[in-house]
Amino acid sequence: MIPKSFEIFGHTIKVKYFNDLVQRTDNVGEAVYRDNEIHLQKNCAGVKRPDSQIEQSFWHEAVHMIFNQLNEPELRGNEKLVDMVGSCIHQIIKTAKY
Repeated sequence: MIPKSFEIFGHTIKVKYFNDLVQRTDNVGEAVYRDNEIHLQKNCAGVKRPDSQIEQSFWHEAVHMIFNQLNEPELRGNEKLVDMVGSCIHQIIKTAKY
């Protein structure tokens, strides 16, 4: 499940969906730091992805935002680390038992 918005250190981060993100940026997600937004490729006719892939993209971008708010540009730019941490958070959220 992906939120419409969330907060990090008092900053509201909005989540927006686009039909043409992959065509414009060659990405299925992006963290737009200057606007406090996460952009995600919508599941549409041109781009079909399972919900789990869209959720993982969200968590990947959320980790970029976390490192940005922590003022850690090297960590923010480390795609391997960001992807691993995002994937771990996604798995925890998806598999947690209460």
